[in-house]
Amino acid sequence: MRPMIALVLLLGCRHATIPLDTGRARPHDSAATDTGDSIPTVSGGVCTLVRSGSPYTTEGERLSVGWSCAEDPAAALGLVDVPLGASFEGNTLTWTPGLDQAGRYDLEFTAEVAGLGASAATSVWVADAWADADNVEVDPLAYSDELGVPVLNLEVPPGTNYTTDTAASLYWQGHEYTVGVQYRGASSASYPKHSFAIGFDPADEFDAPGWHKRRNLNITSTFDDNSYLRQKTCYDLWSALSDTHPVFQTMMVALYLNNQYEGLQLITDHIDGEWEQDNGFSEDGNLYKAIDHSANLDTRYGGSRKSSLHQGYEKKSGDPDDWSDLDELVTFVATSDDATFAAELDSVLSRDDFMGWWVFVRFVDAGDSGGKNSYLYHDPTDPSGIWRYTPWDFNHSLGQDWQTIRVDANDSYDYSGNNTFFERALADEALAADLNARMRAALDGPFHKDAILARLDADYAQVDAEARRDWQKWKPQYDDYWGWRGDLESYDGEAAYLRQWVSDRWDYMDGAIGP
Repeated sequence: MRPMIALVLLLGCRHATIPLDTGRARPHDSAATDTGDSIPTVSGGVCTLVRSGSPYTTEGERLSVGWSCAEDPAAALGLVDVPLGASFEGNTLTWTPGLDQAGRYDLEFTAEVAGLGASAATSVWVADAWADADNVEVDPLAYSDELGVPVLNLEVPPGTNYTTDTAASLYWQGHEYTVGVQYRGASSASYPKHSFAIGFDPADEFDAPGWHKRRNLNITSTFDDNSYLRQKTCYDLWSALSDTHPVFQTMMVALYLNNQYEGLQLITDHIDGEWEQDNGFSEDGNLYKAIDHSANLDTRYGGSRKSSLHQGYEKKSGDPDDWSDLDELVTFVATSDDATFAAELDSVLSRDDFMGWWVFVRFVDAGDSGGKNSYLYHDPTDPSGIWRYTPWDFNHSLGQDWQTIRVDANDSYDYSGNNTFFERALADEALAADLNARMRAALDGPFHKDAILARLDADYAQVDAEARRDWQKWKPQYDDYWGWRGDLESYDGEAAYLRQWVSDRWDYMDGAIGP
């Protein structure tokens, strides 16, 4: 038997081992993946497959994509199975897929390089032609990848609303789930592109590679962000800031509603008891959601005494009638003397969480999230239990507010007006030094502009084709809904604005914090 050579596919500036695949050229039934960071060698040889042309097309549109071996450009490649209606000549696949051929197609290549044989696989993607009047609906069980992004298909019945679960079906990676569905959102409730809350049968939880299984899931509209990546980037930056932070999972998906293309959306965890357990907390602890700006960890809001110390919060788990622990936290933060506040801080709350909260919202300039749009967790039955924080909702971030209005990268607001914890920490010399040291470490580490821009580049490499497809569908409604602004950008313009804002924000914060 001849030794085999490992072939490697170069995708942009990345490289990844192509797994051996002996299947036929057909729509694939699992999420697209691209892993690996080294070029392996077998028997001393490597053939590096170099791709020319995009591997993405839409039904009815011509695809022409070629491959060659970098070490031996003259080497002829063979394609084991050619998709129906396609041709493969001169190392180039040419194809105009029909209106019933949407899917991911795995292609197995063979090659001869320096007398050695090799076999490896790559993929091409054919997207559903949703805008064609003669389009054939996708099969929700079979159509699970689109342009390199996993597909989630949700069948939403008439009567779906914002208050009660409606029975529905959700299709994910070849599996059908029976779920309960509601629309979700506050300011986003008027968007033509909806967000959803999904509840799963505990015996059949949502299952995705690399995720904890989930009984509840959120689907978040990208209609207020035509860069598409603000929310995901914020959540990922929070996770990157410290490995002790409670985190939740994110994934960009192509959403179909009733087999009709809806567009690029973000799916995330729903913060609940299951999430608490996955972060090492008790499911029976108290979980509070800050729903408006009066959730400021103070006894007063807007110049007046609050109706209760827990005004501005909803209780999501624990005894619904017992708010005593949250009231005690507010009392400590708002009324303890300076010496007590500094001395007892670490016995009351997670310094890493709460100071990280300030570092996080200050850098991404999340004006709606310094007090509001947060979750606080506490287990009153745990004698050593301290308060924990996790963030939520970032349509106001990274250069825009919740109405998509531009926010200057040189914004100097320090968030002391949103949160009395921030105000007191900034007023204490030692605590302020700790805050600035944490910001400095973030600026030199996960919040460095090079690190964030690399993160954006990697995410755009995955979603770019799908984002353009979404923009094609939603641009008219986007222009109509947000047109009063007068400074709207296209998808390309907004993605460029986001990158520039990140760079400018780092420069500003670098100067503001100092060495």
